[in-house]
Amino acid sequence: MKPIVFDVDDLCDLHDPYDTLCRIKEAVPSFKATLFAIPARWSKQLLGKYDKKRDWIRLGMHGWRHTLGECYSWNPREASDKIERGLALGLDDSFRAPKWLITPIIYAACAEYNLPVADHARYCIEHIEGVRVYRYNAPNTPFRAMHYHTWNTGGTGIELRQTEITNFLKRGGNTFQWVSEAATTTSSLAQACTVQPSLVSLPIGAHGAS
Repeated sequence: MKPIVFDVDDLCDLHDPYDTLCRIKEAVPSFKATLFAIPARWSKQLLGKYDKKRDWIRLGMHGWRHTLGECYSWNPREASDKIERGLALGLDDSFRAPKWLITPIIYAACAEYNLPVADHARYCIEHIEGVRVYRYNAPNTPFRAMHYHTWNTGGTGIELRQTEITNFLKRGGNTFQWVSEAATTTSSLAQACTVQPSLVSLPIGAHGAS
């Protein structure tokens, strides 16, 4: 059975699924997850709460302010600076660009700090050697990806889907990986890439994609 990579986007003070995650963990003791946090939108109190759960919750970096296409404006120096600051906050599992909109500069900056990149088969850049990548919807993955949000967008809110998620995971026999554990440098991932789109018709992400 493929391991499950369970990730949740948009962790911030306004959208905090802590209680929901704890209920899933209580029902499924082996459960673990990666949460992608927005550094400019959270407090030290929120960070401290999750820091106590690092045995089963890992935090990744989801841009800086989570504005549309924000990573497009980052030059190499700014990208490295923001990633370094994110790592200092404990966002050390991986990096995911807001709305998946990423550039080669971001891949290079992540490689500099050995930080895996979580990207999308439709919105990725041609594979860059040495960058560890988690592409949740690439074909023939050795894992099952379950991708949610901290708030209800397009029906992928983790609180909204809690019962469905718990019932599925309670079937037993499941193992879990963090995004960083599932990331790979395999160059064949490039085969799943397509040309980057314009800033319209952006993906939301379907839960349970594999």
